[in-house]
Amino acid sequence: PQEKLLYDEVTRYVRSKRRQAKSQKNRNVELTLLVMQRRLASSISAITKTLKRRLDALDEVIEILTDPHRSEAEQRRLLRRGLGPDDPRDIAEYEGLDEDEREQVDHRIFRQVLTDDPDKVAEERAEVERLHKLAASLKEHKEAKYLELLAVLDSSDIIRSDDEKLLIFTEHRDTLESLVKRLEDKGYS
Repeated sequence: PQEKLLYDEVTRYVRSKRRQAKSQKNRNVELTLLVMQRRLASSISAITKTLKRRLDALDEVIEILTDPHRSEAEQRRLLRRGLGPDDPRDIAEYEGLDEDEREQVDHRIFRQVLTDDPDKVAEERAEVERLHKLAASLKEHKEAKYLELLAVLDSSDIIRSDDEKLLIFTEHRDTLESLVKRLEDKGYS
């Protein structure tokens, strides 16, 4: 139920903001939201870190938008800094990048917002903060996918054998790092 609640809440946020991004033809915000949804499906660890990155990015945006010493032109320039024609246009192009390239793109696109109104950005920040707290509260939670993986590992005994190995694929580095730690804590190498 806790995983389902997190999934439903993040999905609600993503769908709401994605509709706005589509109507504004803001592909960077739309891509940011699709990345969030994919990481949500990957693991609690991945979505927690992704929500934290978005939260930090929104803090930067608010700082830029509320700085009285910056002109509107400078604010726009700072908010769009680093975006370019080589950035992925959709989730398929994004997924074609390696993990390091994805992290660089994330840093650029996560600062993109649907409005230059600092109050509206602050509202979104509050929503992302709430979602991040919900995800972070599940840090020690044993995810259903993880428990299923343990059941397979325990029933097959493949990974405990000296002469056999099991290869586990993940899409996101955050999920990989979480799995490595959890499996090592369970005595797997």
